[in-house]
Amino acid sequence: LHLPCMLPGLNVEGLENGRSLLFDAGSGQTLHAYAGAAEELRGHTQEICRRAQVDMIDAMSDEDLVKPLLRFFRNRRSKR
Repeated sequence: LHLPCMLPGLNVEGLENGRSLLFDAGSGQTLHAYAGAAEELRGHTQEICRRAQVDMIDAMSDEDLVKPLLRFFRNRRSKR
């Protein structure tokens, strides 16, 4: 997981409950915990997709979407 360079403090508001949380991006401990939670969520999502026999495409929101899509469909075509 790679987090872009952020300001040391970022206020985040929960969509469901409206609660505000200060995300301390300057803290190594906070970033480590966030990375761990993100990896756990990714693993859970991969397992759900595997069980449903659905392919996952790795794409980054700050990068061009075309390259991972092309790679996915090329790999899929070569498996036929």
